Amino acid sequence: MSLVRFTPSRFTASNTSDYANTRPLGISIRKIKPLIKILAADGASLTELLAGTGLELNDLAMFDMPIHYEQYFRLIENACAIAPDPTFALRLGEQFYINHDGILACRVMSCANAAQAMRLLTDYQSLLTQLFTLSFEVCDSHAIFTVEPNYELGNSLPFFIEYTFASVYSLGKFCTNSSHIEMFYEFTYAATPACKQYAQFFGTHLLFGCPKNRVIIPKSVLAKPFIFENQKTATLHDLKCQDKIRQFSSDNQLIEQVKSLISASNLAEISLAMIADALCMSARTLRRHLKAQNISYKTLLEAERKNVVQKALNQNTPLKIVAEQLGYKDASSFSRAFKQWFGVPPHLFKEK
Repeated sequence: MSLVRFTPSRFTASNTSDYANTRPLGISIRKIKPLIKILAADGASLTELLAGTGLELNDLAMFDMPIHYEQYFRLIENACAIAPDPTFALRLGEQFYINHDGILACRVMSCANAAQAMRLLTDYQSLLTQLFTLSFEVCDSHAIFTVEPNYELGNSLPFFIEYTFASVYSLGKFCTNSSHIEMFYEFTYAATPACKQYAQFFGTHLLFGCPKNRVIIPKSVLAKPFIFENQKTATLHDLKCQDKIRQFSSDNQLIEQVKSLISASNLAEISLAMIADALCMSARTLRRHLKAQNISYKTLLEAERKNVVQKALNQNTPLKIVAEQLGYKDASSFSRAFKQWFGVPPHLFKEK
């Protein structure tokens, strides 16, 4: 997500530090390529799309490079600002359902009906997203699927909500062999000029400016049988999903340990080998565990460096001193890192 000096900004000095301590730190560049490709196919400028992200065109040719979430959210902001098609998030969500065939998608397909599938999405949500908390509640005549952000998403919120709703809706149509499923959608943000196009995708039951982002699902929809139901396959996929969740939890604990060790170390001298030694494992093993979570030691180190710089800015500490404390050998390398973090070089930041 963008930080204090990005424009348009979602964060203020008062909430940035809290966010920095809780946010997910990185994702694989593979996850942003479908977004970039769909906008490029629509005629959007790649230069404008990457502006302020710290990403270069040649980075898009990388297979599995980790990128900061700040870079990712800046990319989303740019996409929302320049997209020729305002419904690109719906199309992207539909493509995710078409192209994604991970273990969770396979488990959902083998469910007995829509109600069971929605419960699974909430039970196994850590395999789907870290950005939201998903909840599913069954009432007398309907059920409610709620998507609540775990972080301040600001201007990017409509993209993620529409992407999530479109993915779930498209998968539901496929699994029930339906051309349309009648449900009711509530959005926390204001209606847009593209509402007519959203109605063509979801149906006409759309409400904006609501307290929560929710899908109201009639009981008749919940009872719809899935055409791929298979109990044996479901049991097998359950075991695989549970294994992945255990691994995810273990890797998350490891990431927190690495973050704590980096935070307590001299950032001018710290290294991957030193962190690995403190954790009683080889540098290669540590690198492999981090990669499994689409994160790298470098990403974690840069996140801590950025936190230190943010505190220094709030305390008016000279950046030259901070750069030396962080282990930057020259002003140009620090300036490059600073621009990647905050969107502008140090001298322009101070002018704002």
